[in-house]
Amino acid sequence: MAPPSSVTKVRQQEWAARDAATSIELGLRQISVFLTEFGNTLFDRNAKHALKTLEGTLNQMDQRMALLEAKAAPFLANGGEMGSQNLGSQGLTPDTPAPPEPPSGPPAAAAPSDAV
Repeated sequence: MAPPSSVTKVRQQEWAARDAATSIELGLRQISVFLTEFGNTLFDRNAKHALKTLEGTLNQMDQRMALLEAKAAPFLANGGEMGSQNLGSQGLTPDTPAPPEPPSGPPAAAAPSDAV
């Protein structure tokens, strides 16, 4: 058996090594927790922004789809064929082009009259 002083030295060295290992482990855990929380915060911000952008895009697509469905409803109701009855209700025949759309904006002001 070794003298008590050498056993005590070995134990002190083991405890010092354990203390150093525990300190390093604790430091790594704290860094890991910080990075995880920081990363989650950044991820949450980026994910929320991406989801809001996606929601806006989907809303626009939904509105466009509703408009296209409304425009195509007469065509689809007639079995996919544009008959002369649909054109006739609009004052058109299959051979005539659609009339031009009226100009938008306020009406032009009338010229002043010279009559007194």
